[in-house]
Amino acid sequence: REDMDRGSYFQDYFSMMNHSIAKLDDTLKEILDYSRNSRQQIVHQKIDFRKIVEESLERLKYLEGFERMQTNLTIKADGAFYSDDYRLTVIMNNLISNAINYKDLNKEKCILNISVLITKEKALVSIEDNGIGIPEEFKSKIFNMFFRGTVRSKGAGLGLYIVRETVNKLNGQITIVSTYGKGTTVQLDLHNHIA
Repeated sequence: REDMDRGSYFQDYFSMMNHSIAKLDDTLKEILDYSRNSRQQIVHQKIDFRKIVEESLERLKYLEGFERMQTNLTIKADGAFYSDDYRLTVIMNNLISNAINYKDLNKEKCILNISVLITKEKALVSIEDNGIGIPEEFKSKIFNMFFRGTVRSKGAGLGLYIVRETVNKLNGQITIVSTYGKGTTVQLDLHNHIA
């Protein structure tokens, strides 16, 4: 009986340690992404949005509740799109992980719709979910460094800050429209650096 109690006691500590290590790992990744975005030269290459999204989903499949997500990807292209593959990967990883982390467990289906429209001038990317949404009082703060709007935040509150900084580095624009309790739509307007 005493051994069982001790085992349960240690199990709680191991669980807390694992949680802390995972949070530290997420924070270090965010800091690394921010640092790389600040100092690395932009490299223009042909972008495969399907590959970026599929690899992001593969990387994030271990997040709690991932299996509940119903993801739909639509790509319409009028030609090739050129941008920085690494930076677009950082952007998509952050935005997709937000959709997973802030899903609404009270809804029957957790939906993530990603659409990409490529023209000769730009790529218009829309990432729409039916998650918990953003409360009105937080909307002006979501891009702030270290802002965490809920206890469900996994990292250090750098995710959307890094996304905005990365989009800015690519001379793009980001818009977030959200209704609390209904969901969030992130729209990216990215310049096509086609040669």
